[in-house]
Amino acid sequence: MRATARKKIIYVSNFGDIRGGGEISLLNLLEKIDRTLFEPVLILPERGGMEKPASELDIPVRFVSVESLKSPTAPYRLASAVGGFSEIFKAEKADIVHVNATARRALCAGVAAQICRIPAILHVRIIDSDGLLDKMLLRLYPRVIANSKATAERFSGLRGADAKVSVVHNPVDTTKFKRMPLNRDVRASLGAGEGDILAGVVGWLHEFKGHRYFIDAAANLADKANIKFVIVGDGPLRSELEAQASFSPVGKRVVFAGQRSDMPEVMNALDILVLSSLREHFGRVLIEAMACGKPVVATNAGGVPEIVVDGETGLLIPPRDSLSLASAIGRLAEDSLLRESMGQAGAERAENFFSAERHAEAVQRIYSAL
Repeated sequence: MRATARKKIIYVSNFGDIRGGGEISLLNLLEKIDRTLFEPVLILPERGGMEKPASELDIPVRFVSVESLKSPTAPYRLASAVGGFSEIFKAEKADIVHVNATARRALCAGVAAQICRIPAILHVRIIDSDGLLDKMLLRLYPRVIANSKATAERFSGLRGADAKVSVVHNPVDTTKFKRMPLNRDVRASLGAGEGDILAGVVGWLHEFKGHRYFIDAAANLADKANIKFVIVGDGPLRSELEAQASFSPVGKRVVFAGQRSDMPEVMNALDILVLSSLREHFGRVLIEAMACGKPVVATNAGGVPEIVVDGETGLLIPPRDSLSLASAIGRLAEDSLLRESMGQAGAERAENFFSAERHAEAVQRIYSAL
């Protein structure tokens, strides 16, 4: 019997590196979890960017890789991965397993938890259904956390979903993302000067993020010379988007800023945060911008309406609608009082509903109910 009354929680990450909002949200949770009640251990598939921040939080890190199961050796690979998870679960005397992973990694960790008779939670952050695998995962896991109501819908109609699936929105660290003095050098690096209105998209340059519609919207605002546009991030569509922008009448007013490590400063340098996604699991950049007091223009897709209050913290427009997107950006660009009021309302909403502390409290209540 352990001397401590704390519950040992084993967290399973999908990636060893910080690839997106899922890993950031997991690190936010690990930072805010009540260490007087819970003792975390983190399992990664390989060494990477997740290891250092976990170690800085004094959280032990273990490693279990899961090779592709689409192979003639799939049964062996499955057994090996399940065995690797089971060995750590037993050695650590885990009380709860919290799986922040998808597909084969979620399957193997869930089977291992069943074998070890340890209650497990699956944390789902992807809106797309995995079909038959979703049915299997719902049977394996006593509880499922979805990062939005839109994500939870992937389990709609499946047996047991109503009792098992809870929605806990992704968090924002409001000690990092907050209003701060404008850094003019950062703003200049994003293509904006004194008197300009800077509208920006932040995210992976992928088809579903809808950057093409943002560039088209910018073209529809060609007569508004004081509006500048920035695309922050990188990805497979960068060269195509750069080519599209180069042929646009506002090509010289569209800056591709690439990946940035100073995102709180970037958010504070924007006047308007734009999310042009065709679909969205949650929309982390929205709560980051709101926490920094910025109004947002976003497509009414996926989990976005759960974040943005239309007309209060931002403006919602239909996906794939460049004209509506241009109109919303133009409306905010022309009205400084509206930008300020929406930014203030957004900051309050981010603090009241999406703080990392509230996120940790909600997850801890699920732990206590297991």
